Amino acid sequence: MEAEDPPFRQQWLVAEDGGEIIGLTYSILLPVPPINAGVHGAPGLIMEDCTLAPSAPVGTAALLLAATEADLQEAGAKVLAASTSVGCTWGDPYAARGYEPLTLYLAKTGLRKLKLPELFEKRRTTTFRASSR
Repeated sequence: MEAEDPPFRQQWLVAEDGGEIIGLTYSILLPVPPINAGVHGAPGLIMEDCTLAPSAPVGTAALLLAATEADLQEAGAKVLAASTSVGCTWGDPYAARGYEPLTLYLAKTGLRKLKLPELFEKRRTTTFRASSR
């Protein structure tokens, strides 16, 4: 966040009420390979780091989300995506602004070393590169 020349654009927006921070959003222009960006370029991503204070007035999330969308569009995003958790405070504001589920990431913790079946043992691999000839 403090790099003088960050590898991609990131932005924090803060909502205040009477000098008190009542909400914030974190967004980036998602650096993707050109083949994935398509004709629309780098998508804007609203990260799951968005939050609201318990004292935030009703409607704060919607206003902050609208400001974040406008900021990303001004930065060049033509496609927006949002990352959130199931049951999160931001679910309703996203839905009200037309966001629809696209995917669901799953996580696993408590990993332990497993013995792989012989079929999956690590093998030495060779990488081939296409010739430009």
